[in-house]
Amino acid sequence: LTEQRRKELDPFLHGFFLKKTDTEPRFIDFSASNDTHQQQLVKEIAEASVDLVVTEHILNNEHQLSPYALGSHIHTLSQELEAPLLILPDLEAEHLEEHYQRTSSALVLADDIKKESHLINFSLPFLEEHGKLMLADIEDRYAHLRYLSIISKIPALSTSVAEVEIENQMRKEALEYMNSCKAALNKIRPDIQIEEMFEFLDSMKDLTSLILSKAPDMLLLNGKDHNQTAMAPLAYALCIELPTMLTVLV
Repeated sequence: LTEQRRKELDPFLHGFFLKKTDTEPRFIDFSASNDTHQQQLVKEIAEASVDLVVTEHILNNEHQLSPYALGSHIHTLSQELEAPLLILPDLEAEHLEEHYQRTSSALVLADDIKKESHLINFSLPFLEEHGKLMLADIEDRYAHLRYLSIISKIPALSTSVAEVEIENQMRKEALEYMNSCKAALNKIRPDIQIEEMFEFLDSMKDLTSLILSKAPDMLLLNGKDHNQTAMAPLAYALCIELPTMLTVLV
């Protein structure tokens, strides 16, 4: 954060973290000019051994006028730091305090929820008492239909059976896992309500519409992709599409 932005956000950040974790945010002084080498930024944050990094969509006014950019710093931080990244909504400080001082609901989003238990665990300290935790397994309908199209060209395989059984099995595995999470969470956080979702969606527009309809106070998803240099495609797309959402990349 710039020094000016830090002063603006100081009341929100202190209130947010004291209420959720009983700890105050710690600021690391860093000369963040536009020509700052990003690896040096990563090095200093890593040496500070933080549990969470808080930043904004755009650092140092980088590409400030572009609605299509997150800024190169976020790409670097999301991939190279072990600590999760909390990206503040693109809002003025007073609106942050108004809308995000409370986190009574959180949405954990994944394209294979069985692999993302760390997202669920990370959401719990931020979720207020008697809050709502939504678990969503989102599948790409286009990819699903493409595989069915291939199956339809193989005479030995029944397309009608595959269409029903594959979707049913995917739904069954996801919901069984989420129900097992619900049972475990009921033992440690019996106060929270848990909602499970499994959806085949056609487009990013459908996904953003689903998220907005659920209106979570916090969105959590996987930000890292260990198979490539760039950050996870879904995380990048949603940060662009939902700039006013409090988003955590884990």
